[in-house]
Amino acid sequence: MTPRLNGCVYCASLHARLAAQLGKRPEDIDRLLLTGVAPGTQLDLDDRWQAVVDLAVALAPTPPVATEQHVARLRGLGLSDLEILDVA
Repeated sequence: MTPRLNGCVYCASLHARLAAQLGKRPEDIDRLLLTGVAPGTQLDLDDRWQAVVDLAVALAPTPPVATEQHVARLRGLGLSDLEILDVA
């Protein structure tokens, strides 16, 4: 998601391919690539995936704007600390 936000076509392609394979949600990944992931973009994702995208987008700028609420939201959706670390 971060490469789509910052415009790195090579990284977006690489990360998208891996995310589609590992996440088994190629349609969602295609939508992210086509629509973009700017904050507030309506992506029609389920709550879990939207929370993952929101954290990734919040971690992308310098300095990052991620908050404890991003992590709490992921925990509330059932992600473990290790899974949240993977997202980050």
